[in-house]
Amino acid sequence: GCLTGILAETDFWVARAPLAYRGSAWFSSSLFRVAYAAHANGGREYRDYYATPTSEPFSVTEAVLTAFAKRALSDGAKRAVVVILPDKTSLRQEIARAEPSNYWVTMVHRLSASGVECLDLFPAFLTAARQESVNAFFTGTHYNAKGHALVATAMTGALAGEFEGG
Repeated sequence: GCLTGILAETDFWVARAPLAYRGSAWFSSSLFRVAYAAHANGGREYRDYYATPTSEPFSVTEAVLTAFAKRALSDGAKRAVVVILPDKTSLRQEIARAEPSNYWVTMVHRLSASGVECLDLFPAFLTAARQESVNAFFTGTHYNAKGHALVATAMTGALAGEFEGG
């Protein structure tokens, strides 16, 4: 109750779909849950938020990933690598665009500038999906064996020190 009210003042998603955070007797209906989930998730265009460094999702994600990497390293990890993994929808949308949006690149640059090592697999997936198809790397919305093999090859190179840039 009270926390949801406070969050609703500043959090777009809580304000957009407060019942999802407060609960309601309506949620006993499966049909209502499905309809409300569609409403709550409608309009979530993360591409816009991650292309804009001043957006709340961008700054929170940047802070969390930076803190994660610094903590992992201070706790003795030899490396802390943030891996950018594209989803099926993003790949399809990027391939269909005349000009790629590269909405994730600013995050990669900002993290790298603050000393966080990044492995951006979006370019590798874009190249491979253009040569074959997006579906060649997914079963439903999850990576299939071929998708996992692409990730494994890129990560093996990165962990072996072959990854340049980031």
